[in-house]
Amino acid sequence: RGGDVASKGVSAAGPTSREWEWEGKRSAKVLAGKKAKKKAKSSKSAPAEVSNRRPVAPKAAPKRKVDRARDPRFDDMSGNLDMDLFAKSYAFLDDYRAEEASQMKDEMKHLQRAQRKRTSVALSTREDEIRQELRRRSQQDKQRKNKGDLRAAELEVRRAERKKVEET
Repeated sequence: RGGDVASKGVSAAGPTSREWEWEGKRSAKVLAGKKAKKKAKSSKSAPAEVSNRRPVAPKAAPKRKVDRARDPRFDDMSGNLDMDLFAKSYAFLDDYRAEEASQMKDEMKHLQRAQRKRTSVALSTREDEIRQELRRRSQQDKQRKNKGDLRAAELEVRRAERKKVEET
C-alpha cells in the first residue's frame, strides 16, 4: 500500500508480461480459495467464521426517534389561548414597565442637570436615547390600553347578546 514502484518488484517502465502472468495466477488462486473456503458451522446456533484479513464495518447503532421542535403558538398540544387568563397572569409586567419608565425619567433628569453644568456629546446622546425609548414605551402602553378597551367592549357586547338570548 502506498509504497514506491521499485519496492514492489515492478520496474519503473511498468510490469513485464511475466509479472502480469504471476499477478493473474495469484488473484485466481485467491478467488478460488475464497470460494472453496466456505466452511459449515459446528452447530446451528454457532456464529459464522469470518476472516480477520478483511476489515469489518462496525454495526450501526439503532436509530432513535428524534424529537422535532414545535412552536406552541400553532400546536394543538399546548391548548387554547385564553386572553383573560393571560392578562391576569402577566399583569405584574405592567408594574415593571411603569417602574422602569420612572427610573428612565429620573436618569434623564440627572443627565439634564449634568449637561447644564458641562456640555458633553455623550450626555446629550444618552439623553436622546432615553427620550426615544420613553416615547416608544408610551406608544406601546397606549396600544395595549386601546386593545384592552376594545377587548372589554367586545366582551360587554357578547354578554349583552347572551342575556338577550336567555330572556327570549
